[in-house]
Amino acid sequence: MTDTINKIIDLQCEINKDIDSLVNLKEEISQVINGVEQTDYRMILEKRYLCFHSWENIANEMFYDLRWLHRLHGRSLESAGRIYEKMYADH
Repeated sequence: MTDTINKIIDLQCEINKDIDSLVNLKEEISQVINGVEQTDYRMILEKRYLCFHSWENIANEMFYDLRWLHRLHGRSLESAGRIYEKMYADH
């Protein structure tokens, strides 16, 4: 019984560490997205990576053709990549 309780406690500690890591990662992603200057690019990234909306949903919400949305998404990622490089170049 004691072994089982210890395993449960260990698993809870692992889960808490994983949750902390995910919260930190989400904060980093949010900072990078917030650094993107173009409003449309930022909105696409927020809706997709922070709100987990589908591509179809984002296209409908933003009144974009799905193919155009994917093209803008690529540009958004390029912009976010430049922000990321600036923010974490020292690390």
